[in-house]
Amino acid sequence: MIATTRVLLKNASVAALVASLGFAAPTAFADHSGSDFVLSIVADMAHGDRVQRGDYEQAIRRIRFVDSRYPYPANTNLCVAHIMLQQYDKAQPHCDKAVDLAAEAASSTRRKDLHYKGEWSAALTNRGALRALSGNPDGARADFLEALALNADTAAPEINLAQLEETQATDLAGN
Repeated sequence: MIATTRVLLKNASVAALVASLGFAAPTAFADHSGSDFVLSIVADMAHGDRVQRGDYEQAIRRIRFVDSRYPYPANTNLCVAHIMLQQYDKAQPHCDKAVDLAAEAASSTRRKDLHYKGEWSAALTNRGALRALSGNPDGARADFLEALALNADTAAPEINLAQLEETQATDLAGN
């Protein structure tokens, strides 16, 4: 089983909300442009431990060598590492590939279980955060809503959707 942990973009209110929801998984924090989204990594494969520790550049260099053996974990962790480095163009293909791989696994007639829906939800949530951070709030909202519809027993899409709405409300009030 693939263990998924959360990487939060640092904000006290989001951290408090996540803690109140009972996330027991190890959480890493990083300051990131004033926006706060929950991102999921695969901690026990494809150098996810390095991503969790914030060693993004080293993780990116090392993940290249495991990509073909573990494509979902590799693409998920590359997606998050590039997001955390604000390399959105480099994150995009990995986020898209993780969504495609997870959707394929979850849709397989022999693999329709909560675990694969969880991976799919995590991949959509990561891509939604990328879209929000790179100026595509409609795409982000669509990804967060699709992740919520999977009912994958995770609060990340709901937290990220709330963050997106809060950010957009703040932006509107400032204009």
